[in-house]
Amino acid sequence: MRHDWIQPTLFALLGVMLVDCGPAPEPTRNSSEEPIGSSKAELCSGLSVTNLVIQGVSSYQDEIAGAGTFTVSTGATGARLEYLVNGDTITSEERPNSASGNWYFSEVAPTCGASLFQVKAFPMVVDSQGVRTTCYLNPKVVARLFVQPCPGTAAGGVHSVELKADGTVWSWGGNSYGQLGDGTATSRSTPAQVAGLNGVVAVAAGYYHTLALQADGTVLAWGQNIHGQLGNGTTTSLARPMLVSGLGDIVAIAANGYHSVALRNDGTVWTWGSNAYGETGDGTTTPRFTPVQVTRINNAMGIAAGANHTVALLQDRTVTAWGYNGYGQLGDGTTTPRSTPVQVPGFGNATSIAAGAQHTAAVKREGTVWTWGSNTNGQLGDETLTNRSTPVQVTRLYNVAALAGGVNHTVARTQDGTVWSWGNNAQGQLGNGTTTASAAPVQVSGLTGVRAISAGANHSVAQTQDGRAFAWGNNAQGQLGDGTTRTAPAPVQVLR
Repeated sequence: MRHDWIQPTLFALLGVMLVDCGPAPEPTRNSSEEPIGSSKAELCSGLSVTNLVIQGVSSYQDEIAGAGTFTVSTGATGARLEYLVNGDTITSEERPNSASGNWYFSEVAPTCGASLFQVKAFPMVVDSQGVRTTCYLNPKVVARLFVQPCPGTAAGGVHSVELKADGTVWSWGGNSYGQLGDGTATSRSTPAQVAGLNGVVAVAAGYYHTLALQADGTVLAWGQNIHGQLGNGTTTSLARPMLVSGLGDIVAIAANGYHSVALRNDGTVWTWGSNAYGETGDGTTTPRFTPVQVTRINNAMGIAAGANHTVALLQDRTVTAWGYNGYGQLGDGTTTPRSTPVQVPGFGNATSIAAGAQHTAAVKREGTVWTWGSNTNGQLGDETLTNRSTPVQVTRLYNVAALAGGVNHTVARTQDGTVWSWGNNAQGQLGNGTTTASAAPVQVSGLTGVRAISAGANHSVAQTQDGRAFAWGNNAQGQLGDGTTRTAPAPVQVLR
C-alpha cells in the first residue's frame, strides 16, 4: 500500500521549512523589550521535548513513511524535528510556532531488510522579532524498527533457500527433516517452490530447519524440531510451514544450528530451540519450545545466530552476544559461556553482524570487517590460525556491505557487488576455483552485481541484482541447485 495520505501534509510542512540564503539581518529590538537570555544555555535552561511518539512507520518499494506527535515544555515555542534511517539524517524541519502537533515523514530512502527509523526532536524558542534558537543540548529521541522486503538467500547445513522478488520462497538440497517445506523428506537438486507462501519478506536457515518472515510480522518455521527450534510448543519435525507461537511485529529473523532468533519492531529479541549453552539468552540453559525474550535487550537493530551462540547489534552501534564461548566467539575477552548478553568491550560503530558456527563477524561504518572466535581454518581472515576472544580486523578488505558465516568460512559482499571469502575450503566453499584454505580474503570467481549472500555449513549462495542465484562448495545433497550432486569450487548457476 502506498502512503499517498501523507503527501498533502508533507507538502504543507515543506512550505514552512527555511531556505538558507545567508545571514538574516539583525532584528531591531524595541527598547522596552526584555532581552532574551545572555546565552543560549541560559535561554534553553529547563526546556525540553516532553512528548514524542511514533504512531506508525512503514515502507513501500524505496519510500519510507511515518507519522506521530510531539509536545514541548512550557517556555518553548516550537521544535526542530530530524528524521533518521539507520543513523543517517534523511531530512529535518522546524516548527517555530507549534508547542505541540503532528509530524509526518515521507521520503525516498532505499533500504533492505530490517532498518531503524528514528525521530529526534529539540525544543525551540522564537522571540518577538522571529529569531529562532534551537536547544540542541536537550533532545528527545524515539525509534521504531521496520522491514523493507528484499529478495535474498539462506544457506543451511545441507539445504538452500531463496526469497524471490515476488515474495515466493524456493528451496533445494537435503530434506531429511522436511527442511525444504514441500511436504516430503526427499532431497532435490533443483529448486521447488514452498507451497502456500506469498508475501514473505525474509528467510533464514538453521542446520536442518527453515524460517520465513511474513509481511504481517508473523514467522513460519519447518524442518527439524527435536530441540524445539520451530517454536510451536512441540518437538515434532514438520515438512510444511507452521506459525511460530505467539510472535508478532517481527522485522528480522536468524537461525543456525538448532535454535532460532527473531527481532521485534520495539527492539526486543526473542529466541527458541536448543539452549545447552545459554544461546536463548534468558538466563537459563533450559531448551525452549516457544519464544522467550532475551534479557536486558530492548534496543537491538540486528541479529545473528551461530551454532551455539547468538549476537545482537544494538541501536548505539555496539555489539552484544551470549551462549557458547569456548573459542571466544562472544568477543568479551574470555572463553566463559554466558546465558545472558555481554557486550563486546570497546567495539562500536558497527553496521551489520554475522555469525558462523563458532565465530562472529561485524562490519563497521567505514566498511572494514572485524572478527572474533574460532580461527582453526583461518575463518577470521587475519592471516593467522589463532583463536581470538576480542575483535581483530580482516586484512586487505574494505568497502564491505554485508557478511555471512559458515561453519568454518566467512563470506563478504562489497559495495561494488563483488564477493570475497576466507577460511576452510575443503569443499570449494570459498568459490575461487580451488580447494585450498585461505586465512585472508580471496575473491569469488566471476561474480559481479551481487545483492545478497549466505553461507551454509560447507557451501555458499549468492543472488545477483537481476534475480539469478549462484552457489558453490559442497553439493552432496544437491544444495547448489544445479541439478547435480557434484562439488563446485567456483560458482554455478542455480537452475530456475
